[in-house]
Order: sequence, then C-alpha cells, then structure tokens
Amino acid sequence: MNKYIIYILFLCFFIVSFNKTVTLIRREPTPLWEYFNEKMLEPTKKYYYLLPLLIGFKSHLIPVISNNEEINLLDYFYLPFQEIFYFILTSFIIFVGYRNNYKIDRFFKVTGVIIFIYRIFYYVRNHLDNKDYFNFNEYGKFYNSVLYNYNFHIIGILFGMVNYVLLKGYSKGDLEFEKIYLFSSSKFLGFIKKKKKRKANCVMIVSFLIIIVLISFFQQIIASCYGDNEEELINYKNNIFSQIIFFFDADIFVLLSYLMAFYEYIKGDNKLNSFLCHNFWMIFNNFYFTYIILINPIILYIIYTTDTKIIFNLSHCFLYTFICGILVFIITILAYSIFELPFKKFIQHLMPTRESSMKSRLTTIENNQDNFMDNVTASITDIIADNEEEEN
Repeated sequence: MNKYIIYILFLCFFIVSFNKTVTLIRREPTPLWEYFNEKMLEPTKKYYYLLPLLIGFKSHLIPVISNNEEINLLDYFYLPFQEIFYFILTSFIIFVGYRNNYKIDRFFKVTGVIIFIYRIFYYVRNHLDNKDYFNFNEYGKFYNSVLYNYNFHIIGILFGMVNYVLLKGYSKGDLEFEKIYLFSSSKFLGFIKKKKKRKANCVMIVSFLIIIVLISFFQQIIASCYGDNEEELINYKNNIFSQIIFFFDADIFVLLSYLMAFYEYIKGDNKLNSFLCHNFWMIFNNFYFTYIILINPIILYIIYTTDTKIIFNLSHCFLYTFICGILVFIITILAYSIFELPFKKFIQHLMPTRESSMKSRLTTIENNQDNFMDNVTASITDIIADNEEEEN
C-alpha cells in the first residue's frame, strides 16, 4: 500500500512540479531544458495518458494512451509502472486460483509461451532490429512494454511457488487434490533434490556462471570484432547471429540466475548461497522502488541541463555513467531516509498488517511476562477446577 501511494506522489511531482523545482534551483533554465519541458513534460499532462497509470498500465500497443507520435517523460517510468501493474494483475490471478483451486501454474506457463510467440511474430512482422532497444523507437518501445516484460515476472512467480512448497514442506500427496496449483512445483522441487552428486553440482554451477557471464558481455564481445567506421558498424547492426542471441538473452539470463540461486539454496550451507543470502543485500532491497522511480528523471536532468554537445563514445559513456550513478545513489538514499521510510512507518501505524500486529502482541508479552504467566496459571487452575466440579 505504501509503495502505491509513494508511486502516485512521485508521479504527480515529476509531472506537475519537476520543471518548477529545476527552474527554482537553476533560476535561469537552459535552452535545452526548455526544449525538454516543451517536448517531454507538457505532452504528459493529458487525462487519457494519466488515468491508466493509476493501475500502472501503459502500453504502446494502444495508441490512445501511449502517445506513440512523440517521446514523453512517461516512457521513462516503465519500471515503476510495470511494478505496480504486475502486482495488481498477478495478485488478482493468484487470489482467484487460491479461492477456486485452479491450476494457475499452468495458466502462467501458457501465458509465458504465448507472449514469447507473439514477441517473435511482432519482431518479424515489423522487420525490427533488436539493437533498437537503446531508444524508444519501434522495438525499443515494445522492449519496455508491459507485455514484453511480463515473462520475467512469470519466471519469478513460478520460482516463488517452488520456494513456497519448499518452505512449507509439502509433498506431492498433500498437493494432488487440495492445492493442485502447487503440484507441478512440488514435482520440479523433487527433480532438483535428486541432483545430489558433488561433481554434477560443480559442473552445473560453473556452466550457469559461464553462460551468465557470456550473455552479460555478449554484445561487447561481438562489437569488438568490428571496427569503428560506418561500414563496419552497419555490418555489426545487421549481424544475424547477434540479433538471434539478443532476442532471448535476457530470458536465459533471468532463468539461469534463478536456477543457480535456487539450486544453491537447496544445497544449504555453501559460500555462494551465503553470499546471495547475506543481510547486506537487504539494504538495496529496501530502497529499490525509490531507485527505479528516480533513476531515469535524474539522468534526464543531468543530460538536459548540461548545455553542451556530448559526443557519444566509450570514455564519455563511462564518465556520465559514473556521474549519474553516484548522484542517483545519493538522492535515492536521501529520498528513502527523509521521505519513504517515515512515510512507510506512518502507513503501517495507520493500517497495521497481520505481521505487525503479531509482533506488537509478542512485544507486549515479553514486556509483561510475569502478568502473562499469572494469567495463564490462573486460567489453567480455573479449567482444572471446572473439570473437577463436573466429575463430582
């Protein structure tokens, strides 16, 4: 709930007050910032663009709400948009499946396959180049769309179901009739547990790591095989092999990362699992939502207030990556500490969850152990006395 309210507040700030704040700070806006305000900020202030964002929905496949004719600030908020939309949509699907004992695991798998097939169809039909995901033209917009990225969310949901079966200790017999939507997750968990040979474990993990590293740097490896002149860059852009790999490299990366982490988690006490489960990562998990909201507006601010011509080369790319990274991290920490964390505590105080209520009860019991034990003893004594009276 608190993330949704924060999402709405930040969205209102960037649409309504972003330009005013920058003008107040800089006093004399640059011509480039004026261009940014006119071409990217002003086009967002239309109700038929904004209303669907209340549920996090924005798709370039629907021209009425996508504004495909020009790029605007909303295109850069696709990460928080999709975070909200996927949560609402998936929560509804899981609720319906839980209440009616439907095989929602099968639904997610079929949906994932359909989306992947549609992705191929869309790519071929429009003669797109998947290297265009660097911008918001053609494939770039589809690459950042709700439909394209839902597959990654589905992978997380399926592994979450397997993890739930593991934590609850369910067997196939427990799930065959009562919770059939977890039955395939139990079968997958049983298959993973059978792979206990040490050598096989090492080979599997090393293979996963090699593939993940290769996919991460595949583009740089292919690009290094070509020169810097225009003809060589055109050859690189038209390379069929790289286009095929780039089409599903992100899917493979996410899937193998989940498999490797889950496989190591099942094995138990090992260095990789200890590293992935370390409490240090909770720091980033706490403010990740603020981070994905702020990252693109801050980068746009730096670029559009730097009133100089930027030559796109490797050295400038590293320089601006470093500048933007440091500034985004600092502002995210400040926004989280000053705004999101107190606001989260305030929301939890107004609408306490079941977990927080349980914690408060346990705290009350710990602080009043003597009174609690006296009450328990008195209750037990009363029960024994009542039983004796009934027997007599």
